[in-house]
Order: sequence, then C-alpha cells, then structure tokens
Amino acid sequence: YTSLTVTENTYAWQWAAIKGFITIPGQIPESVHPYPSNVSLTYRYEHPDPADYLKVTFSDDTAFAYTLDTLTITDAEGNALNYTGNVLAGKEVIVTGNRFTLLLQSNRYYGGEYGFRITAVTAMSEEEYQEWLEYLNAHPWQTRTLDDETLKITGYIGPMTEIVIPSDIDGVTVSSVGDGAFYDCKSLTSVTIPESVTSIGDSAFFGCSSLTSVTIPDGVTSISSNVFCDCSNLTSVTIPDSVTRIGAEAFAECRGLKEIIIPESVDYIGQNAFYGTPWLEHYPDNFVIVNHILTDYKGSAEEISIPESVKDRESA
Repeated sequence: YTSLTVTENTYAWQWAAIKGFITIPGQIPESVHPYPSNVSLTYRYEHPDPADYLKVTFSDDTAFAYTLDTLTITDAEGNALNYTGNVLAGKEVIVTGNRFTLLLQSNRYYGGEYGFRITAVTAMSEEEYQEWLEYLNAHPWQTRTLDDETLKITGYIGPMTEIVIPSDIDGVTVSSVGDGAFYDCKSLTSVTIPESVTSIGDSAFFGCSSLTSVTIPDGVTSISSNVFCDCSNLTSVTIPDSVTRIGAEAFAECRGLKEIIIPESVDYIGQNAFYGTPWLEHYPDNFVIVNHILTDYKGSAEEISIPESVKDRESA
C-alpha cells in the first residue's frame, strides 16, 4: 500500500489504523481475541499530547503463545523489546517519546484466547519518569494477590544478577512464582526461591542464559513446562523430593546441564523435558528411563521393543 483514503470513524478507517497503514493520534491499539495464526501485524500509536515518555498499561488477559508468538514494542528512538507468553499481563511498560509501534508476530496457533489489550496510555514528563524510577527502586517486586491472600511474584524490576526471592512482602506470604516472571532475564546469574513457594509457573525462567544456579524449595510439587528452557549456562539441578511432575521442555536446550538429580517421587515427565542437554546425550543407554518413565529414545532403529521396566508410557 502506498496510499489509502478512507472516511474518518468508518470501519475501514479503524481497520487501516490496526494494520498500521495510518496513525490515529490517541487511538489505543488492540488486537482481536484470539488473533489469527501465521500473521505479522503492525499497530502504531501516537499520543495527542507532547511527552518525554509514555506509560503503557496492558490488560490482565494479554497473552501470546509462549516462544511461538511475540509482541515487539519499539519506541520513538528505535529501542525495541520483545515479549511472549503472559509476561505483559497487567504490566506497565515505559517507552521513550510520545509514540510507539507494536509488531505482533504469530508463527503458529495452538488455540486459546491469545491477544493484547492496552487499558491506558499515560504521558509522562522527565520529572514524573524519575519519580516512577524511584518508586520502582523502593518496590522492585511485582506481585498479584491470590484468592488465599498470598502473593504471586509476577516480575522484578531491580538489579537483575543474583536474586533472593523473599518469603514474604510486607508481612504477606509469597507462595508462587508466576508464568514468565523472569522471562528472558539474560543478566540473571542465580536465584534462590524460598520454602514458602509451592508453585513455579510456565516459562518462569525461560531464556535466562546467564543463570548458573537455582535453589528449588522442598514445597514445590510440580516443575512447569518450559520453566528453565534455554538456560544455557545452568550446569546442575537438584529436584526436591516433593516434586511429582516435570513439565514438557522444562529443561530443554539447557546446553550446560550435565547433572540432574531426579527423586523417586517424580511419576510424570513431559515431552522433551531434557531435550538438548548434555545429561541426556551422555545417558549410557538409548532408552532414557527415569523412575520407570521412558523420557527419550536416542537410537535410530526402525523397530524397537520398549523395556518391560517402563510403566508410564504417556510421555514416551
């Protein structure tokens, strides 16, 4: 398209704005729910007032298919950040200048109500931005209150190197780490999770490529899908006796993971849980069997006989 003429406030006018062919000052972009598969959609926004920064607030139901679909936010100076999963759900993002571009890329559709919705765009002066930074420095933990009045960690906005998650914040117990809470935090080198935490969400530490050590507390019962996927410098993991399930691709592409201690309590291991790890490659047999669970087959034979010791074939 090199030019487009439409009448203001018509459907075509709105459609052209969503497609990024025109920019409507003050028109807040929103995707359809669910968005279509295998598409690349551009949305542009320009605030009607001058601004040094814009604070963009996303709705609680904003979500994208993990690792497959992304939303790229580019500010007025060309700085770009990528988001996936539900990392943006209920979050605020600060962009430089009074305009930004959103690029939604959908590579494959698995179903579900994926999409994004922006609930507010607030203009900020340099002074207001500095005040916001001071507040974040004093309150680095992003949380959500659960039905049982405990807290879920949904993000962190402090120095991202060695992190110790607190067992409580202002006297309220921290019981879980949310989906994608530390997604793609490449400077994170170690994390300690307190005993109060019983749940770690999907992709919580996905892509934390500098992460070398993690302490999983005894209260955790399930290691979710993709939780440590692509943590390429993670070298060893001890899974506590409380864990009964390891989700799909939980440790996939952890290229430095040579030692994994899996307790007998684990009775389910998801597909490709350890794909691409040295531990898997150095396993002495073609059949990788853990706690009577066939987790992988490394051979190339066209016909095989599954060993009788395998009791759970669901994840084979």
